[in-house]
Amino acid sequence: MVAIKELITSPVFWFASVIVAFFMSFFASFAKDWTERFIKSKSIKKIEAAKARQKNFELKVDKLKDNPALISIYQNNIVYQKMRQVLYYTVTLVFMALSLNSAASFNFFAAAITGVFGLFIFLTKGKSVSGDLYELIAVINEVLPDDEFHFKG
Repeated sequence: MVAIKELITSPVFWFASVIVAFFMSFFASFAKDWTERFIKSKSIKKIEAAKARQKNFELKVDKLKDNPALISIYQNNIVYQKMRQVLYYTVTLVFMALSLNSAASFNFFAAAITGVFGLFIFLTKGKSVSGDLYELIAVINEVLPDDEFHFKG
């Protein structure tokens, strides 16, 4: 009980609990306003980007419906992008296999380097090619008149 009485009468207690709590509450109100504005601006940008992607998609579909000769070019581009995707995934798997081999040989520096390179190739080139490929597939499947999916990815 004596320790509690000494703590309450100590200016350190008041500074640590009351004054710091007041400043934290004061700055939290500014942080709340700032984070709300930040999230709102990011949401607006995402909505605008989604609308732009949808408009671009519809323009491509309209262009292919107007000129059916372009469908074969898009289909060739799908095959090309699929080959690129397989190439990047193969390179990624080779790097991961080299990384595992280096780790099994207790060469952890080489394992980390090859693992990072494999992950870098997968996350940059592999994912960007996949995005392009899925967009092309969606356009072709939208343009062709029957209900079948011609390219599944």
